[in-house]
Amino acid sequence: MIPMRMARVLIAGLVMLLVGTGWAAALQYGDYGTYYTAGKVWYYLYLNQNSTFTELYEKALDAGVDNETLALALELQANSTELFNEAISVGTPDEGRIPMPWKVRKAYLMIKEAVGILAEALE
Repeated sequence: MIPMRMARVLIAGLVMLLVGTGWAAALQYGDYGTYYTAGKVWYYLYLNQNSTFTELYEKALDAGVDNETLALALELQANSTELFNEAISVGTPDEGRIPMPWKVRKAYLMIKEAVGILAEALE
């Protein structure tokens, strides 16, 4: 009978081997479909929310929303823009390149929060 500790080591080794083989196969055959799709989806979602932010910000200025709310929304938008620019530094879907999905997603979530703050202030 195999001791429990040795069994765990064997299972961990097998898992590492299988994961490594799968990753190597993906690299060999250029299987970046999911990665590319995720980057592309978050990229376009960000652009959509950014244009919504611009519209809502102008409405908020006209409606006389307090400066503290406007400043918070602008700070979130500025941070999201910085992240977005980092993400697309490697390229955009329009160029046939893959932006960094994790950064684009984070930028999208920030701009979405900013849009939510402005929408709530306008209600």
